[in-house]
Amino acid sequence: MICVYKYAIIEQQAVLFSAKSSIFSLQFSQIHIMHFSSLLFTATATLALAAPAQEKRAAKKLKFFGVNESGPEFGDGKFPGVYGTDYTWPTLSTYDTFIGKGFNTFRVNLFMERLVPTKLTGKPDTAYLGNLTQQVNYITGKGAYAIICPHNYGRYYGDVITDTAGFQAFWKTVATQYKGNSKVIFDTNNE
Repeated sequence: MICVYKYAIIEQQAVLFSAKSSIFSLQFSQIHIMHFSSLLFTATATLALAAPAQEKRAAKKLKFFGVNESGPEFGDGKFPGVYGTDYTWPTLSTYDTFIGKGFNTFRVNLFMERLVPTKLTGKPDTAYLGNLTQQVNYITGKGAYAIICPHNYGRYYGDVITDTAGFQAFWKTVATQYKGNSKVIFDTNNE
């Protein structure tokens, strides 16, 4: 499943319009989430899909113009899950298609439980991290941005994350892997 996202820079603030019922306002230090009525959602989704021929032109005006790539966050509740059965990773050539259309930003979803399976302060799973790194390196090697986004809804193994030290340790583990890559963006948690 691919959701198209349009980004606009307004006063050093990236505003993300999605084909979901939310608009995310991303700043360097915080995330604001606003929910709008289904009428606005319908209008936004219609506008987002109405003019695909203009997307390449729009990408030239916007700093971030991208899509949401799904797969590694599938198989909800099946941890660690089986690669190829419970979840998958996007086909790398998919990125080439979108880059050719002017897209430059790709949100790569994941499950925290698969990346760091034992506890938030634990070590990353080598295979899952390897697949994530392959995706990130491919995207950024093409000059595009990769947004690493846990698709956990603020939970770890179903429990709301209240362990701030553990959450910090998780992100330190992830950020350490990509600290030398200026094209990586970290999204603390989906919705």
